[in-house]
Amino acid sequence: MIAGNFDIDPIQLSGIEPQFLLAIGVANAWGHLFAQYTMKDSPDGPELKGSFGLDQSFLPEWIRDLDELLEFRGH
Repeated sequence: MIAGNFDIDPIQLSGIEPQFLLAIGVANAWGHLFAQYTMKDSPDGPELKGSFGLDQSFLPEWIRDLDELLEFRGH
């Protein structure tokens, strides 16, 4: 992500679990990130929504964790 470029579309991750969405976008000119998430465990169950901000220093660890999550295979 390039700091100061607000024309970047948010990155959206979905399909990890049904009813899960994580959107990550650039929040400001300093490269801080803003993430929004939605989780719902069943079509008629409760929905959990939230958001948080972070700076790009967290990206390497976050990407590594997401990679591990995507590679997870249930037993």
